[in-house]
Formats: sequence, structure tokens, C-alpha cells
Amino acid sequence: MEELLNTHAPLRKITIRQKIDCPWFDADCSTSKRKTRHLERKVKRYPKDTHVLNLLKEQARKQRKLFQHKRSSFLRQHIEEAENDGRALWKSLNSIISPQSPLECPLSPDELLDHFATKTEAIRQSTKDASQPNLNPNHLNCPGFIAFDEVTLPEVDKLLSDSSSKHCELDSSPVWLIKSLRHIFAPILVLLINCSLFTATLPTSHKRAIIRPRIKKPGLDPSDPSSYRPISNLSFISKLVERAVHRQLSNYVESNSLLPVVQSGFRRLHSRPTETAVLKVST
Repeated sequence: MEELLNTHAPLRKITIRQKIDCPWFDADCSTSKRKTRHLERKVKRYPKDTHVLNLLKEQARKQRKLFQHKRSSFLRQHIEEAENDGRALWKSLNSIISPQSPLECPLSPDELLDHFATKTEAIRQSTKDASQPNLNPNHLNCPGFIAFDEVTLPEVDKLLSDSSSKHCELDSSPVWLIKSLRHIFAPILVLLINCSLFTATLPTSHKRAIIRPRIKKPGLDPSDPSSYRPISNLSFISKLVERAVHRQLSNYVESNSLLPVVQSGFRRLHSRPTETAVLKVST
């Protein structure tokens, strides 16, 4: 894949101007804005021409209505697309209600690495003497999880269609390209995923991740390492393998009732763990 891309689409350096991210700003908005700027220049050139001034006022009203319509239509469509995905829906609503501007982390990668390594080691030390979990005797009679099942072509096709189009810098090709040509890539991915499941290995190139620190919540000190949480961006194929493993493990756990009854987070049909917990306590 990399050889083909280097042959037909080699890397080249380009300069991109920094601009405000407005995904709803399309060609119609650009044309309207250009017309408004043209009338503004004419008003400056002929300040006493009332006709040109009236044209500018009318164009400004049209532009304002157009921008409002484009933005509301985009947000409405964005919410409707996430209607069946609770996590994506809340994320969309939160970005509309309280948008947050990205903050640059003043800490060096070595400082963050030392902090997270120390934190992980502290957690291990604090839990090494913990007592063994008290398992339900009924759970010991359930069949053990011996091996992973072979994934099929329909399963991988479903994983591709349900996957987001976001990609990572570690991906050798855009995710949208793989999804649009999934009838070609799906059989190859079936072979790769099954090889990983049956050999219990993952290629070293897919064990890598790009770590980005994200502030936990607004108002925290950006110079304090404890104010950040590490977000790992994995390659698309490694995430596909992860989803295939998660699907089989979650089906095994759910079918054998291995999870506590009161656990509502990260479970199917429990998309609102806070409400489920409140109802459990109230009743």
C-alpha cells in the first residue's frame, strides 16, 4: 500500500493558511461573502451613493440569514445522524452548547511520560496486596472461553460500515477509502484479523499509538501533569481487531451473566448508566 501511494500520490509540501473551522461554510456562503465584500469596497469608494449603501444593507441581511440557515441545517443533520448513537449524540450536543477551544500543552513529552509511568506504578503498588475477588459459585460452572471464533466476511463488513471515518497518522491509507472499497478490502481484513486471533499476536506496527494529552476539564492548571489524561490514537486495522475481540468477549460475558446486575456502564442496553444507577438506588 505504501509503495503504491508513493508511486501514484507521493508526498509533497504545501502551505495551508490557518482558518476558523466552519464545516457548514460552503460555496453558497463563499459567494455571498464575496458579494458583500464587493459592495463594501464600492461604499468606501462612493460613500455618498445611497443606492449602493442600500444594496450593501440588503446583501448583509441576506448573508446573515444564509449563514444562520446553513449553520442550523448542518447542526440539525449532525444531530439526526447521531440519533441511534448515544455517545455521538451527547458529544454533538456538548460541542454545540459549550464549544471548547483546543489548548496547547506546555509540558514536554518526557514530563508527561514520567507522570503517567509513576501514576501507573503507584496504582500497581496500591493494589498488589488486594484480596482475591469473591466469585459467584454459579459462574464457575459456565463453559470457559477457550479460543476465539473465526470472524466471517459479513461480520467484518459490518465492522467497516459501523466504523467512524476518522483516521490516524499511522494509517497508510485514508479510512474513507477503505470503507468505500470495503468489498475489496473486507476479504483481506478477514484474513488479517483471523491470523491475529488464532496466533494471539499483533504486528508490531499495529501496537504503536500516538498519545495526545487532553485536559480533563476546563479550569484545571495546564502546567500540572495530573490535569491531563492520555488519549491513544491507534491505527484503523488495530482498532478493527480490537472491536472483533470485544464483540466475542462481550457476547461471552453477557450470555453467561458474568457481569454484576447493578453494573450499567459499558454495557448494551445501558446507554445511560447514571439514570440506571439512580433508578436502582431509588427503588
